Amino acid sequence: MGMFDYLRIDPDLLPVSAEEKCLLSCACGGEFQTKSLHKDLTMVEITSKGRLLWAWFDHRVYLSEQDLPEEYMVKEGTQAMEFDGFLVPLSKITWIEEKEFTGEVRFYDSIEKEWYESSALFENGGLIKISKLSPC
Repeated sequence: MGMFDYLRIDPDLLPVSAEEKCLLSCACGGEFQTKSLHKDLTMVEITSKGRLLWAWFDHRVYLSEQDLPEEYMVKEGTQAMEFDGFLVPLSKITWIEEKEFTGEVRFYDSIEKEWYESSALFENGGLIKISKLSPC
């Protein structure tokens, strides 16, 4: 499977139908995966103003559920389960604005056996456009 990052975006920013926005909001809450960036389980966000933000926080990874402290137990199907480890934040998340990123960020998710993929183009940290790649 490989490593990836998480990308948060308001589904209202996506060029999809109203029905698809509802489906995406309910199924993934506007959180997708991307392999276009660092691929180290970082959380990034595209804001409603078209800026790219990076989440920064101290964390610890537990490799097995037996090692995980009781207060951090997670349900199957959560992000932590997806990479065969458990990521536990040790500090409050700080959002850092990326002011220089220029390039494409592809993000995706499979919802009800349908592949949803979009492409966001950035120049100097600012969103130029978002395109729907699939489903076509």
